Amino acid sequence: MIFFRAILCSILYSTNVALSMASDENTFVNVQLYDMYGKQILNHKNTINTGKNNITLNTSELGQGVYLINVTNLNTNLTNTVKIVK
Repeated sequence: MIFFRAILCSILYSTNVALSMASDENTFVNVQLYDMYGKQILNHKNTINTGKNNITLNTSELGQGVYLINVTNLNTNLTNTVKIVK
């Protein structure tokens, strides 16, 4: 079973992070944002449809630094991780 064909990440205007992903099936995902110390900053559940999907995270409150975004498929427990620098 394929989780995501791709996860692309871009920072928009330093206030948002846009996650673009493609899925082979309808599923639910959990998006978690962590700082480099392992502190969870955000935990958000989303519905993903077959095909291309976009999720935007508000990062306006975050200071400069390196963050990890984990996207976990709740049906299969497979996780993809993306590193961002703000």
